[in-house]
Amino acid sequence: MGNGIVHQAKVVDWQTEEIKRHVGSETFRTVESGLMHMRQLSSLQIAAKMKMAIENRSLLATKWLLDHKAAPTTTDLARAARFKTLSIVQLFLERGVPITHGAALWAAVRHRSYACLDLLIDRKANVDAFGMFAYNSALAAAVENKDTRCVKKLLEAKANPRSIMSNGSTTLEYAELQRQRWPETWKTIADLLQFAACKPAPPAPPAPAPVMMGSPTASNVRALSLRALCS
Repeated sequence: MGNGIVHQAKVVDWQTEEIKRHVGSETFRTVESGLMHMRQLSSLQIAAKMKMAIENRSLLATKWLLDHKAAPTTTDLARAARFKTLSIVQLFLERGVPITHGAALWAAVRHRSYACLDLLIDRKANVDAFGMFAYNSALAAAVENKDTRCVKKLLEAKANPRSIMSNGSTTLEYAELQRQRWPETWKTIADLLQFAACKPAPPAPPAPAPVMMGSPTASNVRALSLRALCS
């Protein structure tokens, strides 16, 4: 039992040292002792500490910052996807960071962070939203990367195969042009986009039945019967 307590104490010490290393010993000490609230730091200071924790892939430091009222942003989520830290991406999503903005999805594709891409798609991220620098979508980044795996995943998630790219062309036009130059390299991506573009649109949902006000009188019943026969 004594050995277990010693081992647990060593784990706690190791965790404390990791958090200190990423958020700063002074910040850790004053916040933990209650002498300072995290919100007394400027937004730039908090952002810098969050950036360091994410880029060093420290889940412990990131969680400590969140537990002490640091507010994560879509930029933080995108940075976690860029550094392929699935655990931090999951943590941010659990803490309510919105995924309607395309930055995180774009970063996951641009840096081939496949596990993060799968998670964001599973959580219903907007696959057509513009990403970093607001000039193209995740699909455009995948096409520019010649990343067949990402292209396939995004098209399966119903991404627009004619997404606009930074050069003004659509992803389909760009892939077709590249296929003419390098047919073996671009055939699969161009075929995937062409197939997605040719898929018929899903049928529109049926119109709701008309609502009759009041009780079903004889005239109302006759009107409904005639409408059913004529439809």
